[in-house]
Amino acid sequence: MDVTHVPSFGRLSFVHVTIDTSSGFITATAQSSETTGHSCRHLLICFSIMGLPQAIKTDNGPAYTSNKFTKFCEHWNINHTTGIPYNPQGQAVVERANGTLKKRLRKEKGGDKDPPQVQLAKTTFTLNFFEFFWL
Repeated sequence: MDVTHVPSFGRLSFVHVTIDTSSGFITATAQSSETTGHSCRHLLICFSIMGLPQAIKTDNGPAYTSNKFTKFCEHWNINHTTGIPYNPQGQAVVERANGTLKKRLRKEKGGDKDPPQVQLAKTTFTLNFFEFFWL
């Protein structure tokens, strides 16, 4: 789980990205901030799509190291681990997904008229059901 920035989304430029490391399935939501509340909201959307995970790995950002996030994970009985501080290689899978997502969003620029959530839905659909199955 990570947050990447898509400036063209305006006030919803904080794109929270989660990838299931077993299947490669990507979920992304446009949020107005990187706070713990927004991260938890993103995860609830992920749960509704992918089901409840046994574990989540994040970086050491303030949204993920907060007491509120710890309680959220405990409430859902999720094992939360963080990577080594200042070591982005520990988040290589999600960082790669961020890059792939942004590259695909740029290719689908024709959808700029769509709201950010619709653009993300179309892009993640393409990534999850076309690109990864045909590699």
